[in-house]
Amino acid sequence: MKGLRCFTALCLILIVFVKSTLGQLTNVPAAFDKISTRPEIFQLSNNIKTPAGGHLQGIQPLNDSLLVLTASSADYSYYLQADHHQVRSMQKISDAPFRHAGGCQLADRTLVVGVEDNHAKDRSFVYMIFFQENGKENEKGIVIYRNGVFKRSTAGAVGYTLTPAGKTYIAVGDWDSRNIDLYSDMRDSIVQVATATAPDSLHWCSYQSINLLVDTQGQLYLVGLGLDGGRDRADLFAVQLSNGQAVLRLVRTRYFKCKRAGFRYGAGIHVTSDGKLEIYTCARNPAASIAINIFK
Repeated sequence: MKGLRCFTALCLILIVFVKSTLGQLTNVPAAFDKISTRPEIFQLSNNIKTPAGGHLQGIQPLNDSLLVLTASSADYSYYLQADHHQVRSMQKISDAPFRHAGGCQLADRTLVVGVEDNHAKDRSFVYMIFFQENGKENEKGIVIYRNGVFKRSTAGAVGYTLTPAGKTYIAVGDWDSRNIDLYSDMRDSIVQVATATAPDSLHWCSYQSINLLVDTQGQLYLVGLGLDGGRDRADLFAVQLSNGQAVLRLVRTRYFKCKRAGFRYGAGIHVTSDGKLEIYTCARNPAASIAINIFK
């Protein structure tokens, strides 16, 4: 695991030196409430032949002009890059059995995504991928390795944020996000600091995407995106960390009207440079035309 530790230390150094493009959120619940429930819709033209046996899993904007869409297949996990008109490139992340790249989050040109063995359901990696402003991949490596327990060691949905003080938080959801593990930076490594388990008192959604947000005071929030029956649902939780446990306090539940796309597959929340929240979602398949919804 020495190589994992060394790469994690490099990641933390790179995070410090990447110029911050994160918008400042003074009131996360208010920003969440302002998101329109009706989307702007556009289509991505796609001429790239993608591997069979999977689907799109996550979507995040890299900057004002580029999108990153994570995906799974029978042979390998990968991501697509697109502008707001066309898919431009495809890049492999990891070969089978780590064929399933799930929900992801991108901040400061750093993509954090889990890749799992979705057949055995007992092991996964969490990758950090650093991009240049033009979208070219700069560095890529594993920062978290999960192994051993059926459905508990997966990483199908991942969130990532930086606090105003520069502290890193990564949230990793296991199968159906029944448990969400919180990781943070300690010296030159990223370690698990807390776990949240689906509370019995809530109608828990099988979140396919989980994203982290933080306000200017350092309060941590988690957004879960998933399908509730036939409706696309977003839950906002305030996160309290104490003695190895993460307590999720439900702040708000909202439903959105997706068109030709949905929270069941690729979805993600994004903080704009002027401190607003947006939700992106995409269609299931990387077909010749891919529907994208943006809720602003």
